[in-house]
Amino acid sequence: MADSFSVAAFHLGLMCELTALTDLLSDHIFYEDYGRDYQLLRRHFSTRKLDPDALADMLAFSGELLALASRGLKNEDLARHVIWHRFTNGLKQEKIQLKKA
Repeated sequence: MADSFSVAAFHLGLMCELTALTDLLSDHIFYEDYGRDYQLLRRHFSTRKLDPDALADMLAFSGELLALASRGLKNEDLARHVIWHRFTNGLKQEKIQLKKA
């Protein structure tokens, strides 16, 4: 059941840190390197084989977003943080599998 609420917990955590999220998204180097065309970004980063630099950039940027959402949930409520913790553990396992592939 907790997994079904992970996306909602992620968004809630980001909304609790809306000012920091806005700052992060407004001038992050990721967008300087890859642009802001979201359709092209989705196409580029949804491939099975990313070059090592793109993978490192994506993991760094997503890690910052995850940390921000986690901070927002910690500030909001411990129960929501538990759901978030389960979600991030699943992502860590997926990252490990991606690196092995």
